[in-house]
Amino acid sequence: MTLSIIIPVYKVEKYLRKCLDSCLHQNISKEDYEIICVNDGSPDNSAQILDEYAAKHPNIRVVTQTNQGLSMARNNGLAVAQGDYVWFIDSDDWIEENCLAGICSALKSNPDLLQLNHQLTFEDNQKTVEVIVSFPNKNRVSGKYAIIYGGLPVPAQFTIYKRNYLDGNSLKFVSGIYHEDWEFKPRATYLANSIEWYKPVVYNYLQREVGSITSLFKLKNGFDHIFVMNNLHDFYHTVVKEDECKAGIKRQIGSLMNSVLLGFRSLNEQEKSELLKTLTQQKHLFKDMIESKNKKYAIEGFLLSCSPKLALRIHRIFR
Repeated sequence: MTLSIIIPVYKVEKYLRKCLDSCLHQNISKEDYEIICVNDGSPDNSAQILDEYAAKHPNIRVVTQTNQGLSMARNNGLAVAQGDYVWFIDSDDWIEENCLAGICSALKSNPDLLQLNHQLTFEDNQKTVEVIVSFPNKNRVSGKYAIIYGGLPVPAQFTIYKRNYLDGNSLKFVSGIYHEDWEFKPRATYLANSIEWYKPVVYNYLQREVGSITSLFKLKNGFDHIFVMNNLHDFYHTVVKEDECKAGIKRQIGSLMNSVLLGFRSLNEQEKSELLKTLTQQKHLFKDMIESKNKKYAIEGFLLSCSPKLALRIHRIFR
C-alpha cells in the first residue's frame, strides 16, 4: 500500500463529509491507499458520519479514542498506518479531486518528505490564495539545506512523510500542547536525507479563525510557545551539528518568540505577570535569538536579555 491518509476528527460535523469525499474522489485504486479517521472523542455527530462512510468504503478505518487532542490523534493514526507514506489531513480541509495519482507517482522516487503546495480558502467566499513553496532551481534537497534556507512551512499537513522515516527517527507529535507542528516540523525537516517538491496545488487549507492573533492568544499559548522553543533549543544542542543549521533553528526560535511578544498584549494583567515571570527565566533563548544571524531577532534577543519587560514595551511601540 502506497499511502495512509490520517484524519483526526473532533467537532467537525459541518466539514467532515467534504473532507472525506475529497479523499475518496481519487484516480487510484482503493487498494493503494487507506483513510484512517481518528475520532478524538468528538461530542457531535462526527462519529455517526464516520461509521456511515466506513460501512460504504472498505479503505476507510475508524479509530476511536477518548479526547486526547490533535497530537495523540495523529500519533495513534500513525501507529496503525500500513502505507509506505503518511499524509496528515485536517478534517475541516480537503484535497483536490484526482490528485493522488500524481502524488503517488512522485513518491516512486522514494523521498523522505514530499512537500506540497496549498491554497488558503475562506468560508466567506473570499478568493482563494495559492501558496507556492520551493527553493530556487532545486527540486530535491536535504533537510539540512532546507533548514539553512528557511525551513518548510510549519503545518504538518502540507507534507507527506515516509512512514519508515518517521518510525526510524522516533518522530511523533508532543501531546498536550498547542503549536505541536512548530515542535515537530523542524525536527522532521532537519533529519530528512531527501525532500522533494510536488508543484501542483493539492491541499485546500480552510481559514476558520475569526480575529487577529492577539484575539486568539491565551496564556497557554504563551507557555506552550516557550515549551516548543526549549525543545528546539535542546534539539539543536543535542542533534544538530552544522553551525548554519543551528542558526536556522535559532531563527525559528526567534519567530516563535515574536508570536509571544505579539500575543502578550491580549492577556489580562495577572496573565501578563505570569508569562513575564516565565520569560525572565529564558535567557538561553534570548541568546539563541542573538546568534540567529537575523538582525531583527538579534536586536530583540539583546533587549530581552537586558529586560523582558522593557523589550515587550518597545515591541508594542514598533508594532
